[in-house]
Amino acid sequence: MRPALFPVRSPSPVAGTASRRFRAAFASIGLVIGLGAALPLAGCIGGSAPATLQTASPMQVDESTTLAAVNAFRASQGMKPVKLSASLSAAARSQAMDMAAHDTMSHNLGGQTLPKRLAKAGYGWQVADENIGEGYPTMAAAMLGWKNSPGHRKNLLDPGVTEIGIGAAEVSRSRYHYYWSLILAAPDQRRVTVIGAGS
Repeated sequence: MRPALFPVRSPSPVAGTASRRFRAAFASIGLVIGLGAALPLAGCIGGSAPATLQTASPMQVDESTTLAAVNAFRASQGMKPVKLSASLSAAARSQAMDMAAHDTMSHNLGGQTLPKRLAKAGYGWQVADENIGEGYPTMAAAMLGWKNSPGHRKNLLDPGVTEIGIGAAEVSRSRYHYYWSLILAAPDQRRVTVIGAGS
């Protein structure tokens, strides 16, 4: 199996939300043992998931270091900084654990699209992007892969996002061992004004 790198995009707005959009990208990388260098990346989607679920473990990710890396990259390209979101991190951790448990990389495991996962996390959004990856042993390696991929880079530099969440998981008996999810989004800022009787 060849390593994969694909941006995935929604061609149309989410129903009932003409101003909202989401974009997703994912990456898989093979590692050269001893050199720690990435093999060339080529396209490949999915593969079949194993019949039984793997036992996945969450990986500890230093969120402040991740935030600093994302913001340094954005600043180097003239983009505004983002901040951490606990809701987005919870959704990203859940996605990484799900991919690890199924030993596969997908934005839509079990029909759970990014918009559905954000709704489940209680995050109302107007813009939402996701980068996923497998095979990267560290956040720094995942970030480097994403920065060097056009689809992932576009997500990292999206001018419409204001918040991020990061999640990672590992499975020792799997093809790639490490699974990552980085969600970049902007919360829905629409306000509802209720005017009572007698106003």
